[in-house]
Amino acid sequence: MIDLNKCKIRFEEYIKNYDMNNFKIRQKRDHTFRVMNFCREIAISLNLKEEDINIASLIGLLHDIGRFEQLRIYDTFNDNTSVDHAILGVEILKMNYYIQEYVMDIEVQELILTAIENHNKLTIDDGLDERTLLFCKIIRDADKLDILYLYQMGDLKINSDLGAITDDCFTQLMSCNSVNKKDVQTNMDHTLLIISFLFDFNFSYSFQYLKYHNSINWIVDELIKYNPNENQKLLKIKELVNNYLEKRGK
Repeated sequence: MIDLNKCKIRFEEYIKNYDMNNFKIRQKRDHTFRVMNFCREIAISLNLKEEDINIASLIGLLHDIGRFEQLRIYDTFNDNTSVDHAILGVEILKMNYYIQEYVMDIEVQELILTAIENHNKLTIDDGLDERTLLFCKIIRDADKLDILYLYQMGDLKINSDLGAITDDCFTQLMSCNSVNKKDVQTNMDHTLLIISFLFDFNFSYSFQYLKYHNSINWIVDELIKYNPNENQKLLKIKELVNNYLEKRGK
């Protein structure tokens, strides 16, 4: 059995090794606990049994454990210029069997490690069993929900120096696909990548949350305000977003 209260205490003990006066460290801690709560809410909405709700919550708690060491070593959260934080997190949890501090069951350990490794990929690995795939989808939804929350709260900023929408990113988004990080060339492209999270969500809870909080529309409206030169494309994106949410958010 997973004791979430003890897991939270262990996690807090782990991050005490880092500078809690650093805003980015505190921000990542807060993100972690919100994602954990999103995982729990999604799992509850799926009527999962209590143990599976706790597994989902624990994945949320540990999904970004690699971020703290990433920031300490590289002074950045940018995976492209440093290291893949998900892979680093898996390495940390495996080191000296640290994951046993949270859960002893070997099968559950493997499930958690796989979900963490897949939480930031463009697509989930092929060939996973149905149970593991479910938890991969839960953490991906939860993580993206909190990133969108941070934009609306102003903790993550939309860069006013946006630049243009490039054709590749626009085409990917309008095809209802996630924008590939490798194709991002401008700040506008990066924000389209955030908007395209919509097409990677999996659960009714997530779509209903997005509709209720107007999360995606808020970002598109901000882009229209900052970059009227791209209004025509942005209005097409907004129409697509609303139609997609209407279909999936029931």
